[in-house]
Amino acid sequence: MPTKQKVTLNSIIDDITLWHHRHGHLNLNSLKVLTLINMVIGIPIIDVNKNTCEGCIMGKMHTLSFTKTTWRVKAPLQLVHTDIWGPACNPNMGGKRYFLLFVDDYTRMMWVYFLERKSQALTYFLQSKALMEK
Repeated sequence: MPTKQKVTLNSIIDDITLWHHRHGHLNLNSLKVLTLINMVIGIPIIDVNKNTCEGCIMGKMHTLSFTKTTWRVKAPLQLVHTDIWGPACNPNMGGKRYFLLFVDDYTRMMWVYFLERKSQALTYFLQSKALMEK
């Protein structure tokens, strides 16, 4: 009969990284200054040439802006955004656990429908489409 082995993964953090995390990802030069002016006791000797942590690298990255579009909506109902949200942990007083939202891009008018089941979305979409087109 084969025996099951359980493996645990332990992450070993060196002392410098631990102090770096404890001080809110303070840079290593500043940590070194703290030890030189005796503001913090117990920090090990810090090698400033050591690589920074992954969190610090991720925090310094930036993303490019979205490109500007030249197309704009010129009439109501030309572009309607929609979203469905749920299920809510607790239903509302009417027993609804989802809501369906429509937003007209031109007028910013909104329509909200509360649903018991997600499968009702098509029915409410057809009703709202007829209402919006009136």
